[in-house]
Amino acid sequence: MPAGLKDPVLDLRNSLRGALHDSFVAPVWGAPEVMHQALKEVKKRFDSAEASVSEKSIAASVWAFRRTGKLESFRDLKYTCYGLTLRQGKDESTLLGDEKLYPALIDEVHGVTKEPRKFRKCYQGLLNSYLNFPADDSSTDVEKRNWEHLRSYLRKQLRLILTVEPIASWIHVLEAHENLLKSNPCKRYAEGLREGKWDELEELAQGLAISSASWVWKEAVLAHVQAVADIRADIAFRQELDLALHALEGKRVPLGDELRKTGTASLLRRYARCSDHPQHEALLDQALHCFGKPWLNRTAWDAYVGDEDALRLIDGWTKTGLIQDFFQLLADDGVADLSRMRFWPQFVPVISDIWFAMGSYAHDSRDPKYVKLRQRIGRERILKFAGSSYTNNAFIMRIGPFYLIEFGQKGRAAYLIHADRWREPLTPGASVQLAVHRLQSMGGEQMRHYPLPWEKTFCNVICPRIGWWPGSPPPKPTARITEPLAGRPTESKKKSPSTQRGTAAGAKHETEEDPFFAALTSRLADYGLQIDDLRRKGGCLWVRADTKDQALNRILLGAGFTYSGGNGWWKK
Repeated sequence: MPAGLKDPVLDLRNSLRGALHDSFVAPVWGAPEVMHQALKEVKKRFDSAEASVSEKSIAASVWAFRRTGKLESFRDLKYTCYGLTLRQGKDESTLLGDEKLYPALIDEVHGVTKEPRKFRKCYQGLLNSYLNFPADDSSTDVEKRNWEHLRSYLRKQLRLILTVEPIASWIHVLEAHENLLKSNPCKRYAEGLREGKWDELEELAQGLAISSASWVWKEAVLAHVQAVADIRADIAFRQELDLALHALEGKRVPLGDELRKTGTASLLRRYARCSDHPQHEALLDQALHCFGKPWLNRTAWDAYVGDEDALRLIDGWTKTGLIQDFFQLLADDGVADLSRMRFWPQFVPVISDIWFAMGSYAHDSRDPKYVKLRQRIGRERILKFAGSSYTNNAFIMRIGPFYLIEFGQKGRAAYLIHADRWREPLTPGASVQLAVHRLQSMGGEQMRHYPLPWEKTFCNVICPRIGWWPGSPPPKPTARITEPLAGRPTESKKKSPSTQRGTAAGAKHETEEDPFFAALTSRLADYGLQIDDLRRKGGCLWVRADTKDQALNRILLGAGFTYSGGNGWWKK
């Protein structure tokens, strides 16, 4: 090459060397976090189960399909698959709940099975809708039915998407967890949760982009709880009870009230079947959180638990705890009154309600122990103790047709007052006057805690009047004091005794004249008892019976009768 001329090959070599050098020293190559983010975005788009489309786009496609019944493009078809459970319109309905549009959409999806790659995209959208369907009481029957159809369809088509190369990682995850597409889809995960292991569920959720609100979590927890409730051996059940209750607390994932109540009810029924029932604090707390105090929220207990033994169990624990709280924390001298604390829990089966009349100190104190006490009692059963020292407190129990008042001050007598003569308000926050003269004006019968043993004296006063003694079987739920006899329907032509003396089977008195008397004699007809009606002479209505028949006792108590020694039962 002549001197002074440039070698074009050399120039090209130098240019390439410079360009390559600049590329290799570019900042991107020295920033691994940028590369990691780029890889993450690629996987999200091409390998992840997570939807790479915007919610706005999904909503627009769904709305257009619902309005026109047509899908203008494959893009609209794919987006609509993701939006099956999206609630729209004034009625907040879904495509899944549409008896015409849902089958039409499935037909459209099935039409692209000849194009497996496109079908996989639709399948992914349908799977997303399936996994995020709120399978709870807010769902309609049509939605639930179509959801089950969708599950069946996804299961049938899984083999097809497994043939599409390259196989995305979420498909491998679904294949490994095909149980999600079958009935009882989460039973598999119960065993791990029984050991406190959430790893499998968490890996599944990540692999299939399952949100924390998905039914999958809820069903898994419920399967765990049910598996524990199904344990036959009491010892083994108790060993796993705490973990099951912990799962129901919803700290790991939000579970919703319905599931929490359903699971708690299952555990309660199982605990009630144990051979013995030591108090379980976590179970008690969970039960009260879900259903409230049994005697105040009977409807909720019947609706969810539906088990009288379980109700009685929590009722007993709760009332016993409140009684102990009173005599431990509200005693005037701050020293627990052990004798009264042991005595009154025996009457829990017949204590139908409880109130606390608090002096100003216990009522207003910010001391943590009093704050916690007021929380346990509940504001609906806290009263203000008026007209007494700021440290005095009173404990009011409803036992049969009576109110019984105990005081925090030692040495003060207890009082037994018939409900018909009670005159103090028992509404939340009300002030009550419980001075001696006030209690006596209501016919209060005084009972002193001496001489020893006072417990026997108290039983001799209370038990004959209520027809029940400590250690006796608890009253049957059908005999709870809820319905006055006068409210029972009677036939207009039915007759009952009108004379001052007769029997329950007699028939002389017109029902219309005294519906209570008619209902009473109708209900007692099988007992053949003597009934003396002395009301027209200023006396009482008497049923001549003793207290040996517990069923009869409950009938008469429910009607407002009081037992009087060997004379029988009377009502003013």
